[in-house]
Amino acid sequence: MIAPPLPVTYYTASGARVDFLRPYDTPIRANDLYLHSSRICRNGGARAWSLLQHSTLVAVLAQQNRCDSEVIAYAGVHDLHECYVGDLVTAMKALLPDFKPRIERPWEAHVHLACALLFPPPPRVADLVKRLDHRAFQIEVVMLEHPMVRDPDSLRVLREHPVQLWEQAAFFEVASATDEQNWRRLVSLVPGLERLP
Repeated sequence: MIAPPLPVTYYTASGARVDFLRPYDTPIRANDLYLHSSRICRNGGARAWSLLQHSTLVAVLAQQNRCDSEVIAYAGVHDLHECYVGDLVTAMKALLPDFKPRIERPWEAHVHLACALLFPPPPRVADLVKRLDHRAFQIEVVMLEHPMVRDPDSLRVLREHPVQLWEQAAFFEVASATDEQNWRRLVSLVPGLERLP
């Protein structure tokens, strides 16, 4: 006998029910953010690099670039909504035009507000975080020897903006840390994470 399908429902590690179209019904919990971000692999799994490692690296780059605490906090939280909606690769998002306005943006807002950060971020902060995020991705592509490094357009950008020694050091610091150490570091850089249940 074939079993009937289960209802299409998603639950977090702590058991919180997720309705993708009603984010504010889902409590944002620190342990869910920690567990999910440490288990979600970036870039479709092409390399072993987690959402937690990426978020920590972006926040560390902000700190080492002497950004103010507001920028550092936003840098650390910028992708944590992916703990609930997943990390879709950019090419997939392009095929799903309703995903960003109907699902991703409301979840971004929910997670930011839960972390005591306004959403959307102030334009100056959003611009800096976007540039830090792009730079972190470039560093990750080089240091993880991602297949994208062979792409001619990517190669041109990376030649024009080579990874600096201090950026390599920041990468290795995050890469060599345990998930727990990266989470503690992220929490130290994003005060709003400490306030979550």
